[in-house]
Amino acid sequence: RRAGWNSDISWISCDDESTHGQLQEVFEAFNLQDTVLADIVPGKLRMFGAYYVVRSHCTAHNFHCDFDPKTFPALLTLITPLANYPETESFQINYMSHGPLLPSETDVDAALKRDGVQCRYEYKKGKAIVFGSGFLHSTEPGAAREGSEPHAYLSFTFGSSDEAWWP
Repeated sequence: RRAGWNSDISWISCDDESTHGQLQEVFEAFNLQDTVLADIVPGKLRMFGAYYVVRSHCTAHNFHCDFDPKTFPALLTLITPLANYPETESFQINYMSHGPLLPSETDVDAALKRDGVQCRYEYKKGKAIVFGSGFLHSTEPGAAREGSEPHAYLSFTFGSSDEAWWP
């Protein structure tokens, strides 16, 4: 769990070679190399991490970037839900329309002061959102419907196999 966040969000990573191999196969089944990402990311796409993200509530926004774009310029995140959850009026993902953190911005607060519109992406099973390291986003405040299961997602961190893009 992430201390200081207004959520019970947890990231559960694979901790053995067998599970990592199974999730590598799932990652490869997305065929991301055959998408527009091949034109954006130099070299072959490589999975760096695989996680299950689980949450049941969020009481306030916590806008953040998954990775520092100055340190990890070509690192991407993919998130896809494991089910279609009944709660869709809230508890999705919000992001800022003005684009990623700028090199001159040292923190998220500076980016939030820039003109931009808060946007919303609604998760759907069988669809994934992919975004870069400077993508300013937050879980939308809300909760899983009472009596329903927590929301669970599969998330991959990936990027270029070209070591020139690694920190």
